[in-house]
Amino acid sequence: MKEYFETTARYLKLDIPIPYQEMFNEANALKNRFTPHRDGGHQHKGWKSLSLYGIDETMHESWEEYGYSSGAEAAKDFKWTAAAKECPVTMDFLLNTFPCKKYGRVRFMLLEAGGHIGMHTDCTKGYMTENTNIALNNPEGCVWKWGDGHEDFIMEPGGIYAMNISYYHSIVNNSNEDRIHLIVARHDSTPAWKQLLNEATVRQGETGRYFTLPPDVLP
Repeated sequence: MKEYFETTARYLKLDIPIPYQEMFNEANALKNRFTPHRDGGHQHKGWKSLSLYGIDETMHESWEEYGYSSGAEAAKDFKWTAAAKECPVTMDFLLNTFPCKKYGRVRFMLLEAGGHIGMHTDCTKGYMTENTNIALNNPEGCVWKWGDGHEDFIMEPGGIYAMNISYYHSIVNNSNEDRIHLIVARHDSTPAWKQLLNEATVRQGETGRYFTLPPDVLP
């Protein structure tokens, strides 16, 4: 059963070993296959994606964009894409290290040098969504900004973060390097996942509580 974690924490940094440089190299080798994400005119610039698990490698938007009535319905058509099969190190990490047995969308997300992601929120509830942000690199000058003026957040290369994206946020890449992260969505809550969240909560001095949603409700 999928459990959500309600918290005021903006993120929780998880302690998971990861071969991030090798995974970055795999993603970087496929850059010509990335396609624009949320093509919103001037709001976003240079934001692209490539799906490893989803409907298709070029179909990386939310389920509403493809005519599905719910996230649960869309998930029935998810599969490992052709791109995933060209990323053996990344796949080994996902299948043998990351604590998930039932994946939602898994996507490489690219923000080009000089690009930006406009201010937005991805949900209205104050909880950790199923999305986990894995920084395969994070060039100097690439910054996560909060909409309420909170101190800027700079991710560490190799850092794995459960993000509370109910807070408004934007990202600017003021560098001459492309930024590539792996965004992993889960449709389960394994004991190992909950242990990682619990340990991070204690480490960062945060609090929170778990709750469930009906099984047919998947963001």
